[in-house]
Amino acid sequence: MKITGFTIIITLFGVLSSITATKTRIAAVNWVDQEPSILRGHPMSKQEFSPANGGTINIGKANSDHHLTVIQDKNKEQIQITTRANQQQTYILAQPAESGRRWFHSTIDQGNVGQSFKIDCNLGLSVYLIVDDRTPLSAGLSQF
Repeated sequence: MKITGFTIIITLFGVLSSITATKTRIAAVNWVDQEPSILRGHPMSKQEFSPANGGTINIGKANSDHHLTVIQDKNKEQIQITTRANQQQTYILAQPAESGRRWFHSTIDQGNVGQSFKIDCNLGLSVYLIVDDRTPLSAGLSQF
């Protein structure tokens, strides 16, 4: 078999693609017990996973300034969050915990093809999308 420069480039591209396609995992330290303060002062949309929505929820209007799609895998052990909105989206995940609820607060860039997280959705999962145009959507990201 003859190895050409084209073959080497294609192989390197494949290796690079597999490295960059790794999934992000929410570690236990990323969950916090205190509700993020941004929930108290900004308009938002909220959805929860349920058997009725078949493992996919859409928050906000598609192709608008505020939109998220959240898909859980069939084993309910992982979710993927995507947006086609034309601006950064701020979202909060909430899940029941021994101490009441646990929270995860983050952003996703506009037109993002996805963020994947290892989450046990069997415990229940609520997704909040901040829909406030008055301030930058990342405002309050680290305020608890």
